[in-house]
Amino acid sequence: MEKPDLVVGIDFGMTCTGVAYANLTRGDTVKWIARWPHRGQANENKVPTIICYPKGSTQPSSWGFGSENQAEKDDENKDYWEWFKTYLDPNVLQDAQMRDLENAPRSQEEVDKWYEDYLRLLYQHIQLKLGSELPNNKPWEHAMVEFIFSLPTTWQPYPTVEKFRTIVERAGYGQHPTHSIDLGLTEPEAAAVHTSSDAPGIFQESEALLVCDAGGGTTDFSVLRIVGAHKGALTLQQLDVVVGKNIGSVHIDRQFEDHCHSRLHQVNEMYNLGIDPVEAAWSMMKTREFQSTKCDFGSPDTTPMFSIPVPGLNSSFNNPQFGVSRSAMTFTSNELQGMFDSQIQRLFAEIDKQLQSFEQKWPRDTISHLVLSGGLGNSAYVQKRLGDRYALGKSTFACARDIQIHVAPDPQLADPLNNKYYLDEAIAWFIKKGEPINVDVPIVHRFSRKMLPGDITMSSTTSIISTNLDKNLLPLQVNNDAEVLCELESNFAGIDDTKFKRKNRHWWSTGKKYSRMDYEIRTVLGPADLRFELWFDGQKLNRDQPIRVEWQPVSAPDPSSSDSAIYVNPVPTPPPFSFGNKSTDKLSGRFSLSNGIKNVRHSSFPSVQATELP
Repeated sequence: MEKPDLVVGIDFGMTCTGVAYANLTRGDTVKWIARWPHRGQANENKVPTIICYPKGSTQPSSWGFGSENQAEKDDENKDYWEWFKTYLDPNVLQDAQMRDLENAPRSQEEVDKWYEDYLRLLYQHIQLKLGSELPNNKPWEHAMVEFIFSLPTTWQPYPTVEKFRTIVERAGYGQHPTHSIDLGLTEPEAAAVHTSSDAPGIFQESEALLVCDAGGGTTDFSVLRIVGAHKGALTLQQLDVVVGKNIGSVHIDRQFEDHCHSRLHQVNEMYNLGIDPVEAAWSMMKTREFQSTKCDFGSPDTTPMFSIPVPGLNSSFNNPQFGVSRSAMTFTSNELQGMFDSQIQRLFAEIDKQLQSFEQKWPRDTISHLVLSGGLGNSAYVQKRLGDRYALGKSTFACARDIQIHVAPDPQLADPLNNKYYLDEAIAWFIKKGEPINVDVPIVHRFSRKMLPGDITMSSTTSIISTNLDKNLLPLQVNNDAEVLCELESNFAGIDDTKFKRKNRHWWSTGKKYSRMDYEIRTVLGPADLRFELWFDGQKLNRDQPIRVEWQPVSAPDPSSSDSAIYVNPVPTPPPFSFGNKSTDKLSGRFSLSNGIKNVRHSSFPSVQATELP
């Protein structure tokens, strides 16, 4: 089969839709479409799944960010549609009409039309953005383009999946002879495959895993068996009935909107604020301030209080009773936690049901992995609560006593300076348990540090982490299986800043101006010590200060073993543990170098002077 020019992956979501692509004529790097209509020069890796029509018209007047505003939503002459993903399933639509006929879509044909129009507008934007990336001015219609759509696990092959395929084709995908459509993986399968490709070797053949795809409006639960894991390519078998529940971040949004409306309504009854509490509450829920607070909840940046602007409110109005001051309303983190907890309790209940069902059907088997994906699954607070309940032998189910929790990375947060995506608290393991080390050759890592104008912070701290886990069980992010071995302090003082690379310095650059310093960390491995050297512009900046390492003797590997390492002399005895590194900075790359003391992970390794911890 001929290699395509472009591979385009489309995740049609309840709240937002994302488009990832790889231009195979230039390499295999996966990127996101991040520029959208009505967002100017802003970078957004997803576009709202919203579409708007003039009343009585079959032609949409806006979509995506063009629809996501109060004017479109409240225009009495327009129909505003969002959160309609699940209604493509006739059974879901029928249930919604029985519960709330007034607010549910009027017909299946209407829902199908929203899908088709939205996907057509999305296709036109994809063609506009990616057509210019084709080599040698190749016309779009002649390029080899493969469109891949992920599917909810609850959709039945007939009629829902086949109907979706028909809608996709009518929207323009696959209309040219060299274009193709693949409705390949379900969303939980895609999460498992992405997790595997992001951390090769963590899944083994015959293992069972439970995928919890917690998205915007729904959460799918799927139990899968790995029937093949050759060279990182997973072959998965579904073991149990897929369950979909109305659990997701949308319901947190709705609770917050209702909470805002309740407060504003009470204040308005007393003082006549001159605003519509319904409109204001919706706008408060949509603000970047709330969405950012929600996404960051549970992280170290969480604060006890947060404030959200109240649109249209006079800045002189204050009401401490309802937390209103200077055109903003203040909330406590406990209030937001309660909204999260209502969804998490439902997650617990459904995961427990899946584990109970698995035990009944496969009483002698175990589930080795719990994979979290989706927007809600990427919440630090959700991850912590699930870890507290299921990880490290805490599960009350025998089949899940040794379950490991993984998060399928979703690059939703971009660095504001360069719009690149980073993974918080990530681990790059560069010395792995049981693998050989060569004391004659240092391990060299190249890093970059970004600095805003006037930044006088010329040092940073990095933690060196160790773990006793085997190399095939190494976590992607910081967890309780790792301990701090020492703290490393780097010092860049005295470097001539004229040698830094200036970024966004041209008049046409829209981003903030900043400097980028490219440097190297060289890890020198001794028979009983580690030494870290900081290099910049071809010169070593630090004095050597080794870390003493107590090696434990182990027997030499069996040369006949298929997975034995090839040793290069002279080497110290490979130790039975692993080293890693965590920094307060963020990691823009992952390393897995074949040298072994401990599994050594590090995020941004700008550390030189070592101080051992007691």
